[in-house]
Amino acid sequence: MEPNEQELIHQRYLRRPPLSPHQLRRVMALEQGPLEQLEQRALRHLRQLVEQQLGPS
Repeated sequence: MEPNEQELIHQRYLRRPPLSPHQLRRVMALEQGPLEQLEQRALRHLRQLVEQQLGPS
C-alpha cells in the first residue's frame, strides 16, 4: 500500500475516534473526489493483502 493509503486507513478505520471525511480532507489536503478515490483504492489494496494472507473468500 502507498503511504497515503496507509494513512487514510489508519485515520479513518483504526483511530479512535476515527476522523470524519471532512477532517480527513483537511488533514490530508484533499478534495472530496480525490479522497473518495483514495479510500476506494486503499480498501481495494487492503482486500488484496488480506486475500493473499487468507486466500479468496
